[in-house]
Amino acid sequence: AYLSTMLWQIENVSSAFLFGSIHYSYLKIWPSVSDYTVEVFENSKHVYGEVDYSNSVTYNQFMHCIEQNNISFLTNKFSDKIDDNTFLDKYLILRAKQQNKTTNPLESIETHCQTAKILYGTDYLSENQPESDSNDENNFIYEYNCGKFDYATAMGMWHGFQKVYGTEVWMENYAMDMKRHREMAKRIHQALIENPNDKFFFIMGVLHLIGSDTVISVLENDYYYTINRILTDRKKQKTILNCKEDYGSGISHFDDPDQQAFWIVSFSSKIQDFSKSV
Repeated sequence: AYLSTMLWQIENVSSAFLFGSIHYSYLKIWPSVSDYTVEVFENSKHVYGEVDYSNSVTYNQFMHCIEQNNISFLTNKFSDKIDDNTFLDKYLILRAKQQNKTTNPLESIETHCQTAKILYGTDYLSENQPESDSNDENNFIYEYNCGKFDYATAMGMWHGFQKVYGTEVWMENYAMDMKRHREMAKRIHQALIENPNDKFFFIMGVLHLIGSDTVISVLENDYYYTINRILTDRKKQKTILNCKEDYGSGISHFDDPDQQAFWIVSFSSKIQDFSKSV
């Protein structure tokens, strides 16, 4: 059996799944996920995303927040319609609304605004906005669709983040992510306690689910849930996608394996120290 596309099940309740999304067009991703992933989404009663930016009130609150903080990197482009460029997580929220499912946020607007301030409010980014690399995008989507997105890939992305933003911003963002994980886990737990017999589908960025200090680890350690990655037979889909059996990362951001090993050890040490301070 192959690993399903970034899907985990919370075992202690009736029906609850965690789905790791990526911020690319749903057309490049959703048609490639396992049938089981689609099935649990379609059968769910409640769908949660990080923040629902298809809600005009929520979106205007967020834009007001970033305007107050002089963040010009983001533009005001509200839409509550699905088009070819709609990101996967937003598509799933809009799709859930079309099906009359209950939709709710996992995070507050204040939390997302703080994250935007860290990522887009730096002097560096005002002068050096990162350029999109189509090869990196294609490799990332390939690894995601083929179930190859793992801890090593996540570490490579964190290293790439550090190269773009610098160590200080990187550490500040990591601390913010840990706070976000606690907030998301708390809201998931509250939802499951309030409606233990209902079916839930929780959507968040895949980096919030892979590695250490994730939403999964908070749910397991603080709320004592048992969470398992879903396995499913996807041989036909793997053939269509031309997925290879090796699990080497296509977007490592490292010059050589020794550099990767050194950085992961250094990263682990830094986050252990940082975890004690937040």
